[in-house]
Amino acid sequence: MATENLAISVEVPFGGINPDEGSSEIGFGDIHVDFELLAYEYQFRFPYVIPHMSIGLDTADDDVGIGAGDNSLLLGVTVGSTMYDNTWDFNLDLSYEVFGDIENVFAIGGSTLWEINELFAVLAEVQLTDEEPPELAEEHPIRFGGGMVYAPSERLTWSLIGAGAKNAREDVIVTLRISYDL
Repeated sequence: MATENLAISVEVPFGGINPDEGSSEIGFGDIHVDFELLAYEYQFRFPYVIPHMSIGLDTADDDVGIGAGDNSLLLGVTVGSTMYDNTWDFNLDLSYEVFGDIENVFAIGGSTLWEINELFAVLAEVQLTDEEPPELAEEHPIRFGGGMVYAPSERLTWSLIGAGAKNAREDVIVTLRISYDL
């Protein structure tokens, strides 16, 4: 966290691919530097607007196939609200990712987060993009997932998220995210 209203984060993903044909591979994905600005928040009914930007660096091992294969700039905005005595968050996210050599991607997504207590929350999310579907697929990709978030302290957060995809390169995505707020 850079300030109270500006968050800066760096993502260094590590993952693998297990294709139906060929050998499995593991390695690092594309590094992303993310910026989020809490531009608006209403104190009583809790709506908020968060413009965000992500700079994607083509650092993934191309043999593994877990990166985009190009540098990118993602611009987006999340609009959401916290409801029911601060236990539910509902979000709508719009983004546009610009690539250097491959086709740009527009995405729309929605999510909800249920804060069960101060330490634990569960979430569900869905995303639809206009990226080109893989061969034999006729519709644009859609991803849907769910997971849990555990915050044992004010600075440390663990998240485990599983997602499935239809008409996309990937079938299943599992993300373990460990965040420490400096």
